[in-house]
Amino acid sequence: MTKEAHNLFNPNNIDFTNEPLFLGSGRNVARNDLNIEQGIQKLTDNAQGLMWFKGDFPYKKDAKDFIKMTPELRNLYLKNFKFQTLLDSIAGRAVAEVFSPVTTNPQLELWWSTHQFFETSIHSPTYAEILKAMPTDIIEIFDDIIINDNILKRAKDIIDTFEDTIIHNARYNLRHIEPEKYNENEHKKSIVMSLFALNILEAVLFKTSFVTSFAYKENGIMINATDAIQKIQLD
Repeated sequence: MTKEAHNLFNPNNIDFTNEPLFLGSGRNVARNDLNIEQGIQKLTDNAQGLMWFKGDFPYKKDAKDFIKMTPELRNLYLKNFKFQTLLDSIAGRAVAEVFSPVTTNPQLELWWSTHQFFETSIHSPTYAEILKAMPTDIIEIFDDIIINDNILKRAKDIIDTFEDTIIHNARYNLRHIEPEKYNENEHKKSIVMSLFALNILEAVLFKTSFVTSFAYKENGIMINATDAIQKIQLD
């Protein structure tokens, strides 16, 4: 008889004070009464305190600046936003599909939910709102992201790392049926590599892209859009 799976809800009693962050005994009731990882809880509380929304800035005021810019500056501006949009799509899904399914610490699980909300419900729609306000064809801009090799190859290694962990996660979920296909040590290594990849995405790729956006404001143009980008950076 195969062992029953408890990937979504483990009905057994779990002492979360002695559970690892990942790949523990499982999850059951959202134990928000516990404060095991105070640092993670503080991070979540701080993030929620910075709540804002895509419509908080008058992006249409930047359209005049966009028209006045040279073709080279407009091209750079759009390419930068295309890359930010790609990264945000990856980051939001990575949190939900790479880390959340194997997280067994209550505070970290709540953090992933908060992180995903900001990425998918605030940041990504904000990029779209900024581009909609410009005198451009936004559909053409978004279509180009997926066919532009120069944009895609910048994030390829990050995507490949996340995809590897997703495969391990699937094998983990099916370990009670096909235990021979699951290797816990390799899974742990993959999770660590994905954590590094997420940090590179957020702290290196995003930040270097943000610097380009900030340069526009420093030159007195695209101020409202850059103000939104600064909020995204704080998140």
